[in-house]
Amino acid sequence: MSELSLEVLLKNYRDKRAEYQPDIDMVQEQIEERKKVIAPMLEELATLEKGIKSQALDNMLGGSIDGVSVRIRKGYTRTSWDNKALSGYAVAHPEIDQFRKTSEVKATAIIKVEL
Repeated sequence: MSELSLEVLLKNYRDKRAEYQPDIDMVQEQIEERKKVIAPMLEELATLEKGIKSQALDNMLGGSIDGVSVRIRKGYTRTSWDNKALSGYAVAHPEIDQFRKTSEVKATAIIKVEL
């Protein structure tokens, strides 16, 4: 595939977005209607889940029945470091730099549509 200019890509995207938008809107409306139907069901399930989790955590016990289970993951202390302060400290104590790990985050592009 040959490379297209950004302008051509944006135009193609705009045109396809305009073509598909009526169908997208229709499906999204149907989804919203169905969400209204299932909302009370989801609320009831959330209440049941909250009770199960509370009971399991209060007793620190997991369990299962007929393919439904609850497991307990014990809590732990998470350690984090103040990077700005440690970078300053590293000026006077460069030996700590061997414990520093850095990684690159790739750039991303966000498409905003206004029709």
